Amino acid sequence: MLVGIFLRKEKMVTGKFLAMLVLVIGVTCQALAGGHLENEKTPEKFLQYYFDAFNAEDAKTLDTVFAKPFQRISNGQTVSYASWEEYIDFDLIKKTGWKRSVINETQIIYQGDKSAIMRVVFSRLDASDNIVAKAEAAMVLVKPKSQWKLATAILPGSIPINDDK
Repeated sequence: MLVGIFLRKEKMVTGKFLAMLVLVIGVTCQALAGGHLENEKTPEKFLQYYFDAFNAEDAKTLDTVFAKPFQRISNGQTVSYASWEEYIDFDLIKKTGWKRSVINETQIIYQGDKSAIMRVVFSRLDASDNIVAKAEAAMVLVKPKSQWKLATAILPGSIPINDDK
């Protein structure tokens, strides 16, 4: 009888352990599958997700952020990029003293189910948190499936991102 009670308790503990393990694996797989869950929420949360990936120079996450192709409009010129690696030159950006970027202000100009347009004011900071550049930009976001993507950025020419003229 004592052995029977022990085995039942062991099965309960094993069952709880397995349930917890399945939960942890499920959450981990969901986060790894299509990018971070913040990529699926509001345009503001998506934009912070993008800035976090940019600041971390996180190639894997940046792959999930940009629509393909991606467009940049600057000084009246539109340039199309097949990937974020063509668009962002971190070495060039670092030469300006950049250490990280912060969002100062956002405003949703338009938001539908599958697209949004945001006005963004952001700053690039150096290692001492001094502003090395500040700009106002417009970002066009699309949501082709369940995740927001950055489709177009309208930036002033004074903000270096790559060596395209």
